[in-house]
Amino acid sequence: MDLATNLKEGITFFTAYGFDLVHKGSAKMKGGAIIGVPSYFYYKSEQDVTRSDIRLSGEKTVPWQSEAGERLQRSLIIGPDAQRFAIARELEYSRHQYPVYYGIAAAMSSIVAFSVYNYVEIRIGLRAKKMKRLQAVVLLISAGFGGTLYLLLKDSLTAYLDEKADGAAAAKGESYVRGGAEFYEKMLRRNVALRTLLPAGASRYTPHGNDNVWVRTVSTPYTIRYDRLKDKLAEIEKQATLGGASAEAKS
Repeated sequence: MDLATNLKEGITFFTAYGFDLVHKGSAKMKGGAIIGVPSYFYYKSEQDVTRSDIRLSGEKTVPWQSEAGERLQRSLIIGPDAQRFAIARELEYSRHQYPVYYGIAAAMSSIVAFSVYNYVEIRIGLRAKKMKRLQAVVLLISAGFGGTLYLLLKDSLTAYLDEKADGAAAAKGESYVRGGAEFYEKMLRRNVALRTLLPAGASRYTPHGNDNVWVRTVSTPYTIRYDRLKDKLAEIEKQATLGGASAEAKS
């Protein structure tokens, strides 16, 4: 990957536990960044899957002979292009100082919450009237407002970073775009299989394979990320077809 030397030195890779890639920290910060890569990235074929090492909800073994078990096993085999896209995406996350962004969002939300409380307190004259119960209610509402604002800002930043990371990885070439589409397709298939296999799978994943959320959107749904890359791939293929037709017409 085309990373500056100082960024390369700030990133450490390790084998992650579970099915998802992990990134923490930032290569631009003093503590650096760590990127966790799941062990199934080393699988080349279904025969390489170490079934005995894979557990569901702690100690539950996977019923590999079931339809869902077979789907899960197939979803763990991803091609080189998909692997390159996934690593490029994590490296892009590590370029950003997102811990700082989240810290700024928290500080802004706290300031807004305090300002709201202070304004209401002065407006109503709570301090002068010494209405402690009402003061507590206003403080609670202000804190709730600040907390909600922080979550909205944090989720918006996460959605922005998700799109930025996918876009930067896809910009490396057609093989990365194709690999990204494959990567998210396999993630969706994996989650659909886990929805059946896990005891609480139905509450954890949607029928399409997205994370099941109620109010917050903690990260961009995989279906959206998959569709973006499929659309980009279709656009690339269309341009290639038009380019080929134009070359043939000239000849």
